[in-house]
Amino acid sequence: MPYYHIMSKCDILSGGKENALVLRDGQLGLLVYKTNSFFAIFDESLDPQIYQTTAKSIILSTYNSCGTRFVIVTNTGLLIFFCFDVKFGHVFTSESKTETITAIYKTMRVVFSDGKILTSRCALEDQYSHSVKECVPSQTGIILVPFDIVLCDHFAIVRVQPPESSSCLVRVVFDAVDTKLDGLPTRQALRSVDWQFVYDQGILHMSLFKGILLLLTHTCMVECWLIDHDPVPLITPLPEDRVHMTLNSNDYLNFDHSYRTYCQIPIDWKLPEPDNDDDNKTSLLVPPEWEVVLSTRPNARASVQQTIHERHKSRPSLNSPLATYFNVQIDVSSEDETTAQALHFSDTSPNAACPWRELQACDDGVYLLTSNELFFFRSSWTAFVDKKTNLPIYAKHMIVVSGLVLVLVGDDNVWTGYDHTGNKLVIPTINADAQIFAIYEDNNNYELINADGVFRWNT
Repeated sequence: MPYYHIMSKCDILSGGKENALVLRDGQLGLLVYKTNSFFAIFDESLDPQIYQTTAKSIILSTYNSCGTRFVIVTNTGLLIFFCFDVKFGHVFTSESKTETITAIYKTMRVVFSDGKILTSRCALEDQYSHSVKECVPSQTGIILVPFDIVLCDHFAIVRVQPPESSSCLVRVVFDAVDTKLDGLPTRQALRSVDWQFVYDQGILHMSLFKGILLLLTHTCMVECWLIDHDPVPLITPLPEDRVHMTLNSNDYLNFDHSYRTYCQIPIDWKLPEPDNDDDNKTSLLVPPEWEVVLSTRPNARASVQQTIHERHKSRPSLNSPLATYFNVQIDVSSEDETTAQALHFSDTSPNAACPWRELQACDDGVYLLTSNELFFFRSSWTAFVDKKTNLPIYAKHMIVVSGLVLVLVGDDNVWTGYDHTGNKLVIPTINADAQIFAIYEDNNNYELINADGVFRWNT
């Protein structure tokens, strides 16, 4: 039977599996669903940057896919990470003094200096909490404010806008022990020539599924395997439209297959016993940003770098830049110059004429929400159809999890559930105006977080 748990009156900013980031009577905090207990985790934090954060300063917030960790982004570029699936850390006490919750938290920023995004923590970002007087390595550092973010268990992918440049993605590793300013790389800007080709397509939406970053652009779907130390964008053209991308070489298909196979081979960490050699005397074998795969600065740093260096030797590569393998075309009549101009797209904003809306993935494949049909990709794009009526599904919104696809056809309708073959499912009534923050799934048990509370059911 469906079970609906009404939470205490508050405004939810993001919803996790067992708790939510909320604003209650003007106070930021954590609300535990099971007991309706409120924890003032911001006011009681030992980091001055956290307890000075206000609800008005928050511009982004999200949980990871497991619903156990969340991140917020403030209008000053501060990233605050909270992790609750831990045994040791700061023990917070509930407002009623009857419960406790353990968490670890961390603050980070993305800093641009001397024409690049810094790879490691620097004094400029730590001066806010430690009053560091000097900024190393540059006095011209600029803190970039992320305007999009997805969160995994150990890292976040943020999108920022460096000065006089297109936007770019930065992998931010928040579970690494880098607070001693020892130069351990925890930020990796994806700014290669191939990534610039992706940014030139104009990013519309990004999501994360099992360590694979999915990007939707005006012309293609991009997959990024984040297990790689230097991720390569994999390109899949979208269903054909007035603006479409075509592949002009089979060499790319061979690379695509080989690279996916490579990414699924785990790193073989065979490290020697730490020695007393001074690591600083050993020349680094790989670029520092590749070290984001580490969680702490190891004693045998040279050996770790050697492992990454050897692994990179076996990574498949393309003979030419990614852009040479694809053609982008705009199909309009020669006399319709107004339409042609309207179809141009930019790096940071969608175009009104663009039909693509968002991508969401599950174990079976990837769903593409458009202003027309709902598409599904396994080996090619096909329209997702209602199996009973054999008609395409025209959805205004979608939510995809492993066991079902929720679609909202119109504002006057309730959410409809389908399995991944197009069979309509019997689900509890979810009104169209329900502001859904997340759905978590565990062995056919579903937990839906919306503005009113937690809705649980099983199939």
